[in-house]
Amino acid sequence: MRKIRTALLIAVLGTVLATPALAQLRGGLIAGATYSKMSGDFITSSEFKWNWFAGAYVELEYRENFSVELELNYVKKGGKGVTENRQNVDLDIGYVEVPILAHYLVPLGDKWRLGLYGGGAVGVPVTCDVVIEGSSVSCVSSLGSAKTEWLIPVGGRLGYELPGGSRLALDVRYSIPLSEALEVQNFRVLTWQFLARWSTTL
Repeated sequence: MRKIRTALLIAVLGTVLATPALAQLRGGLIAGATYSKMSGDFITSSEFKWNWFAGAYVELEYRENFSVELELNYVKKGGKGVTENRQNVDLDIGYVEVPILAHYLVPLGDKWRLGLYGGGAVGVPVTCDVVIEGSSVSCVSSLGSAKTEWLIPVGGRLGYELPGGSRLALDVRYSIPLSEALEVQNFRVLTWQFLARWSTTL
């Protein structure tokens, strides 16, 4: 795990320290939905659950077809499932999440742009809510404290250039968890994100 984190950090720093060709800075807002489910040894079955996502970001356009992005987001995720004790569990964890992403951009005519991206992210838990058999219980006493998550987000983006230099875009992203979501072993939350974003030149 430590080697993976170190490799991600080196890759991101190498990208950021490269000599820029355009160096145009943009900023914007993000909002959308998460679609996540639980995965763990003590979960015998699980199903996806919808939740929400909101945040802001800055993007540095380094090259004609390349940019680097830093986001600050609030992300809710969790899922529904049945434990090995045959208990129905409904979990929601709220994170402050900071992804650093590298984009490869492909122009599709004058207005449209297609992007593919990946990077690293860290998510710090700020809320944890659990409902077991219809009753709200303490996250700490029932499943254990939520832990800081390390993630690899990968995704695609379709953007459209608006008059005045602002942009609209739609993202589909999958976050690959590298660490446990709770103090229990072998428990992770698998998450898709469906996002809309707006940006302008800073």
